[in-house]
Amino acid sequence: MFVQELIAIGSENAIIEILQFLNENPTPEGMAEAKLMVLEKFVNNPMDPKWDTTQSRNLSK
Repeated sequence: MFVQELIAIGSENAIIEILQFLNENPTPEGMAEAKLMVLEKFVNNPMDPKWDTTQSRNLSK
């Protein structure tokens, strides 16, 4: 799941930044921090259509 969220960011620079962070911090705490970084990228760009999950939510109803 984390990989899909990481790819969904869509920004090559952001993905590289997070992967470099994980490489430098290969611990459970580092993974938790990387997940927060992914969420932060989403929060900073919520109108990006890549993050629109409305369709998938409607399909699951």
